[in-house]
Amino acid sequence: MINKLKNLSIAYVLVMIFSISSVIIANLIHMNSNDNNTIINNNGIIFYTMFIAPIIEELIFRNLIIYICHKSKIRYRYCIIISAFLFSFIHNQLFILPFFINGLIYGWLKIKNNDWYSSIICHSLYNTTILLISLI
Repeated sequence: MINKLKNLSIAYVLVMIFSISSVIIANLIHMNSNDNNTIINNNGIIFYTMFIAPIIEELIFRNLIIYICHKSKIRYRYCIIISAFLFSFIHNQLFILPFFINGLIYGWLKIKNNDWYSSIICHSLYNTTILLISLI
């Protein structure tokens, strides 16, 4: 249990470092939009972003896709890369690198902890943190 918490903490810190640095880079090159307040005004979107989306995305990308890839005799590291690529692709953002890196970290966490819920917790914590930061 302690190792799982340690892995979860490492993954969360890495996701936040990469995400915050990408926001800084986006702001430096003026790619950031100021439409963050529209998300804050809708409680349904907040609930969806904090809880529903991480559950659905992690079950699909970290559990289903990694499982299917691995059953097809693909090594876990390549399964994680495929899953991360698809994860970043569906977010359809101009700046997809943070989503790809987050997908790699969530995949690593799923395999390292050998469970289905660690990546969901980390993804949910990430989304919650980003929403709280957008309130500032």
